[in-house]
Amino acid sequence: MIVRPILPPRPVAFRRENFVGATGVGENGLSLDVHGVTAAAEKSGASRFSIYQWQRKVKRAAKGEGPSPTSGPSTSEIEAKRDAEILDEYKTHAGLGPSQIRNQLARKNVRVSVHTVRRVMEGAGYRPPKVERKKHDRRYNAVRPNHMWHLDFVQRYIGKASTFTLILIDDCSRFVVGHGVDDAERADMVIETFEQAVARHGRPERVTRRRRLPDQRAQFQDVLGTAW
Repeated sequence: MIVRPILPPRPVAFRRENFVGATGVGENGLSLDVHGVTAAAEKSGASRFSIYQWQRKVKRAAKGEGPSPTSGPSTSEIEAKRDAEILDEYKTHAGLGPSQIRNQLARKNVRVSVHTVRRVMEGAGYRPPKVERKKHDRRYNAVRPNHMWHLDFVQRYIGKASTFTLILIDDCSRFVVGHGVDDAERADMVIETFEQAVARHGRPERVTRRRRLPDQRAQFQDVLGTAW
């Protein structure tokens, strides 16, 4: 049995609003000069190192050697600026969704979550598109090898170059009987790949493909008719 030691609770983040100044009283009713750094650390949950660092920043700011830790925009001002940047990008690219707007903002070094972008956009009138899902009830099973082959293109990018990979799969064994790669969906490559697969594994009884684009379906029918 492994006995793990009980660790002390992790100190919370130091908040500058707990202390108004080097001798002031903050929201928790503490004064560094009266109560001391140790009592302030125990009361606020911040580490003594954070409080000492905060005091050094205050002294440097009083000498004009740096910004004050109590200065800077408030949380509401930062959120208002963030929302304005989201809405400005949304008005510029009205056809983009929350995820795409987030990516556009990331190019400008603006870090924001997709949930925040969606919430701001919906407040400005954005309505997500309704996706109609159709139940797939078509079933087919190949009972032996070469009973049915599936044939389709897969588009991928290698860097900035677009490539099209033709894949032929036997439905019974899920074995890839043929494949080819080209920079476009050319009929010559389909014929050559299909004929090589037939010469290597035999002629299939039936060839089908996924219904992705109607014009591709007509093209495949013409090519397979020529190949056979």
